[in-house]
Formats: sequence, structure tokens, C-alpha cells
Amino acid sequence: MQSNRTTPSRVAGTGTSILLLLLGILLILAALYYCLSQIRPNIEADLDSRVTGSLQEIGLADENVLVTGQDVMLAGVVPSDAIRKQAEQRAIDTYGVARVYNNLRIDGEEATSTPANTEQTTAAVSTDTSVAATQPATETTEPAGNDLVVDESLSPSTLDIVVTDGRATVQGIVPDEASIERIIDAVSGKFGVANVEDDMSTYVGSAKPRWLDGAVAMIDQIDDIENPSIKITHSGATLGGTVSSETLGQQKAELATRLLGQYLEVETDFQQQSPSSDLPTPQVQPRTPNKRPASLKISNSEGGQIVSGTVSSDREANAIRNSVARLFQGNYQDNLNVDETVAAADWIDEAIAVTDNIQTLDNFSVSINSGQMLLSGEVSDRISGRSLASAAAEITNGKLSVVNNFAPKATAPIAISGEELLAQELQKELNALNTAAIVFEKGSTTLTNDAKTVLNQVADVIMSYSGQVVEIAGHTDSSGDALANLELSRRRAIAVQEYLVDQQVPQSRLSPIGYGETDPIADNLSPEGQAANRRIEFKL
Repeated sequence: MQSNRTTPSRVAGTGTSILLLLLGILLILAALYYCLSQIRPNIEADLDSRVTGSLQEIGLADENVLVTGQDVMLAGVVPSDAIRKQAEQRAIDTYGVARVYNNLRIDGEEATSTPANTEQTTAAVSTDTSVAATQPATETTEPAGNDLVVDESLSPSTLDIVVTDGRATVQGIVPDEASIERIIDAVSGKFGVANVEDDMSTYVGSAKPRWLDGAVAMIDQIDDIENPSIKITHSGATLGGTVSSETLGQQKAELATRLLGQYLEVETDFQQQSPSSDLPTPQVQPRTPNKRPASLKISNSEGGQIVSGTVSSDREANAIRNSVARLFQGNYQDNLNVDETVAAADWIDEAIAVTDNIQTLDNFSVSINSGQMLLSGEVSDRISGRSLASAAAEITNGKLSVVNNFAPKATAPIAISGEELLAQELQKELNALNTAAIVFEKGSTTLTNDAKTVLNQVADVIMSYSGQVVEIAGHTDSSGDALANLELSRRRAIAVQEYLVDQQVPQSRLSPIGYGETDPIADNLSPEGQAANRRIEFKL
């Protein structure tokens, strides 16, 4: 009998092998995708620090580096073309960088108004490290959605304030000394001149810090934050420190957003104090919290020497009187009051010592209230004023926060330059205009038709002169919230600037600043006085 044997199908075996092969490939691709998805974010997250570290080795600060994804933009100023090229090459050689946009400028070069000088360089993989892996693009392009630099021809202004145990370090780059002075004065007013380390720098190629008014207002609101910090870079603003409660942290975050949020992304990095059940027993009796602080003012003007204020006891009042009598040989007007409801003054000796140090100044004043010592008087120059304020801070030794309000003494115009004469003439012409008619729709930044008519005249006057920078000062009355008024005055000053720019006035010649309710020219008790205080002024 013949046997029939069935031979296994080769086709079936081949199909199984192909299926297993495809399954293996899919498993490999899945594993590769998983690895890339885990590794690539780490590469990009670390990119900023690695590029920054490499550039710091050749003396470039971290604000010169802007990183978006795997793209790197270099901005700012360098001393030479060699450093510029070296910085670009170091960025290219950093693992993970896809493209480099080199917007570094050599010190002394004019800033351009268009991004045409921005070079894009694409990193290339090369086994020959002696050859620069660069290829300048034939057409200037920017990364998609690039908003790293507001003014594409200027480097961003920066600010970094760090306070540790009452001592503040202030760093940053802004375009002019006036901006530095506003920042340092604000910080000194909070922590004392002697407790402020000024490491600020100016660079004319930096963009105007549109956030300056908000930053100064924010500095005024950080005294209830322990070891506060304010950091402003091209990418946003960060407010940090230790707060006593989550509610206080939320309040400060909302305030920072109101003051800075129009121009910057605002973040907070607060630590919350943890209550301790193992607190040490106080060695001294704490001050009664419901007592208001004592006050004192010692001044010298055309009316003579005057002593005024309120202290807690006859002993304190007599100590002040005896010391002042010694300083002024008994010739002074005594307006000192005694009120047992105020707290004891532990700063009397320091106040007298500071007065003794500045009593030779014309129209001097030492005013103490709410933990601050405000110093006024006519000094020969600002440097002398800062020196006296620093000496006062050393004398008070942290008991009082010293505020420098010294003013340079006016001197006879022996030789006025042509530029100063032009500035005086321009100021006279601006003062002659009916600027009181520059008003806005209620609660807004919308200019009225009458306001536009006057601003057309302002534009004509400014354009008849060349070179002078005009400050646009916005003011409000005292009704409503003070911080809201400050913000409104700043936005109205900017609205005036924008209108004048539309009338062909160069934006570089206009500097909008908001003062809120801080500089009234009339009382705020009547509608007429409030209307006078709501104003726009032009200053040189």
C-alpha cells in the first residue's frame, strides 16, 4: 500500500519569520523612541546651563545667553570680534544645540534698527574638530515664535536684587545712570545706604527698562518678606523670599503681577515659614505692638533751628533738648511733644550724632518716623550726599533705615553750554503750552480731542529742537488705591508718548514715567485740587 506524506509548507514558515522580524523591529523602534523621549528633554533642560558655563569661561555673563528649545541666541556686547566669534563657536560646540543666532555686538558699534545683522548658524556634526562647523545663512531668519528680545536691535535690561540678613546686593544692566539711581535709592530707602552693595552697570545698547516704575514700586513692598529677591531678565520677573503665610505670598504675587505683568511674565518662588514649637524664651520684654513709633525732626532753615516731634517721656524729651542746646548754643525753637502712648525711642543718641555730622549744611533736616531717617540739605554734589548718608547709616547701625534726600546746591551758571541753553529754551516753550488741557477719558488712557490738539503743539515744539530727551511725567490725584494710581499715571504717560510718536517725534527722545499721587501741586480735598493734580508734565 502506497503511503502519502504531507510536506510542511515553506510559505507558512516564511510568513512566520517575517512576522517575528517585523515584531522585533517594532520593539526596537519603541525602545528607541522611549529612550529619546527620556533623554532629549534632559538634554534641552541642561542646555542653558552648559552654554552659559562655556561662555562664562571667556568672561561672558549669563544674560548674554537666551535659550529656546535647542536654539541659542547670543545678545549683548563683547570687547572684540575675536570674542564674538569664539562665543559663537563655543555655543555651536555645545552638545544638543541645533542653531545659534549671533546677535553679539562689538563694544562701540552702533546698534542697528533692524535684525539684518543677526546671523544664524546651524550646528553640524563633524569628526574634524579643527574645522568650524558653521555655515552662515544666506537669508536672516528667526526661530518660530521668537519673542526673546523686545527691541531686536537692543539687549534686554536686567535686574537682580538679593537681600540676605538685611544686606542687599543689586546687580543688573540698564541703559543710563538715572535708572540705576532710581533703583539704588529705592533699595537704600528700605535697607539703608550702608547695607546696599551697588553692582549695577550701564550699557547704552540696552533696551529701556519699561518695567522700571513697577520694579521701584515693588521694592517698596518687600519689607515684610524675609530675605526677599527680585530677578528680572529677558524671560520674565521672579519674586522670591520667605513669607509668613500662604495668604501673604498670594498677595505679593498679585501685586507683582499688577506692577510688572504688563511687560513681563511674573513668577514667585516663596518659601513659607514653618511654625516652631521649640522657640527660645525672649530675653527682653517685647515692644507693645499697639504703640505708634516716636518721631523727631531737627531742621535748620531761614526761620532758624527747629526741633519738633513726639517722644514717650520727659526723660527722652530732656535728653533731646540738652543735646540740641549744645549743638545750637541754646538758640532753637522747641516744638517737642511728650505722649505716653508712643513707643520708646532707642535712637536718640544716633539722631543727635547724625545731626552733628550734617549741621554745617544749608537747610539741613534730620527727620525720623516709622523706623526711617530722612536726611535733607544742600550738598556740593551727589557724591557728597551719598557719603553723608553712608556715614549716617554707620552711626545708626541698623536701628533706622537711612533715606538720602540730599540735593546738590544750585551754583551760578558761570558757563552754560549751547546744549544747556537749547534745553532751557525748549523747557520754556513747553511750559508756555496749555498742558492742563491734556486730559483723558475718565479712568482710562484715552486722550480727549482737546488733549490731542495740545499734543500736536508739543510735537511741533520738540521737533523744532534736536537731541534733547523729554520726560513725560504722569500724575494723579490721591483718590483710590495708591498702587493703582501709580500704574494709571504710567500708562497715561505711555499713551502720550505713543501719540507723539505718531506725530513723527522719535521715540528715543521721549521718556514716559508715572509718579502716581506722590507729587501733588494742589490739595486733594476739593474737586478743583484733584483736577489740578491729574496732569501731564514735560521735563528735561
